[in-house]
Amino acid sequence: MHRDTLSFVTVTPHTDFLITTSVDGVVKFWKKQAVGIEFVKQYRGHLGPVTGVAVSADGSIFVSASSDKTVKVFDVTNFGKVPHMFTSHHRSVQHDNPAIRSKSNCISS
Repeated sequence: MHRDTLSFVTVTPHTDFLITTSVDGVVKFWKKQAVGIEFVKQYRGHLGPVTGVAVSADGSIFVSASSDKTVKVFDVTNFGKVPHMFTSHHRSVQHDNPAIRSKSNCISS
């Protein structure tokens, strides 16, 4: 459960994860089970609302963008934040979602 309003719900292909984000900047990972889902991990991903998300074609990378001018990258299968945070945006990263190119896992926002 989130303490604030959900902004996005994403189902990853091939890796059986459900990832939820909320307007308070929280990112949560849930693993699909035979029956139901199991909570896995939570991140205080952003200081502002999550305004866009993307997932790689193989389901291994998740990206969130925020009004806090950052884009964060997560390793879905290992439940971890990739040690790269993109902060060079001069304005809020809006709802024109970040994108992941499937062949190179290149991220654009």
